[in-house]
Amino acid sequence: MKKAFFLILALLLSTLSLLAQSTATYGTLVSSLSTASAGVVSGTSFAIPQTNSSLITWQVTADGSALSTTLDASFDNTTWFAVDTNTVATGGIRNYGFTGFKFVRISQVSRTGGTATSGTLITSRGNPNGSGVTLFNPSFTGQVSLPIGTVGSPGTVLGTDTTTGWYRSSANAWSFSASGSLAGTLSQFNWTTPSILYIGSAQDMSFTRAAAGEITVPAVAFAALGTPANGTQAYCSDCAPVTPATCPATKASCVCTNLGVGSWAFRANSLWYCPF
Repeated sequence: MKKAFFLILALLLSTLSLLAQSTATYGTLVSSLSTASAGVVSGTSFAIPQTNSSLITWQVTADGSALSTTLDASFDNTTWFAVDTNTVATGGIRNYGFTGFKFVRISQVSRTGGTATSGTLITSRGNPNGSGVTLFNPSFTGQVSLPIGTVGSPGTVLGTDTTTGWYRSSANAWSFSASGSLAGTLSQFNWTTPSILYIGSAQDMSFTRAAAGEITVPAVAFAALGTPANGTQAYCSDCAPVTPATCPATKASCVCTNLGVGSWAFRANSLWYCPF
């Protein structure tokens, strides 16, 4: 009888402990660590809401010359594991997640010098239906995998508009969809190495960085200029005005020929003009 009584009492105390556990509700800043000690200190633990996966943003501040702190996680509020670390002497802010663990706290491993260490955290929710996540000021280490998506349902959307955003349209190409319709595609887009921007699916038009404030475009031979719409321009590798001596004073003298060593060509009135 006595054993049964103590068993019931233990269960009641355990239940009361869980009910009394503070919860780090979404979007609410909570304080987990505040200590003057320079040694090991386990911070106050908080339950994490379980309706969504959570992103944990945690911040530590300290005034010593060296610091080691951890973000700890637990499934039962008893057994804890360090899942992230911050070793910047003055502290800093980090993000961890998305994750599904049930309890979280900030702990100090050590501090050299100084008088105080404090740690706060805030939780942000993922998408409750599991089809995606909503990010609040995130940072990541390593690779992040994004959904491929389609033109009608982009893998990465903007706000609540699920038909506007980025999707992978083909190998080495990302496209932007606006309200379910294709708005543009980036293919082999790189600002560093090589410093080149391709335009068009054929990748036969590009801008290349030549120097500070300078770009180079591909040269086109006179024979390949074709008959595009008025307003088109190109650099022609073998063009020159038909009568250089009177161009540009006389418009007809500026019509392009293939007897030169290179000129800009401008399409107007269904003709190509090379004014210089």
